[in-house]
Amino acid sequence: MSSSNPSLSNPNFLHDQRVVYRALTRMTDDFALSMCAFQFWLKNHASKALNANEFTADLQQYLGISNDQKRTLTVAIHASL
Repeated sequence: MSSSNPSLSNPNFLHDQRVVYRALTRMTDDFALSMCAFQFWLKNHASKALNANEFTADLQQYLGISNDQKRTLTVAIHASL
């Protein structure tokens, strides 16, 4: 099912949204970077089940986050699931 509203196609949208936001705040203190990454998740990953490895790999490619940031983000997501 394809939808412009991710909450309609992902039954765990609200939970995943909180998990991603919290994980991003653990990854960086840079609010602009966090918001850019969060918008990337909303646009590209929110409509499907949260896959930490896929999201962080795509985010690293999109924003150029470091391997340490990617690892921190991945661990924070897994810890919250």
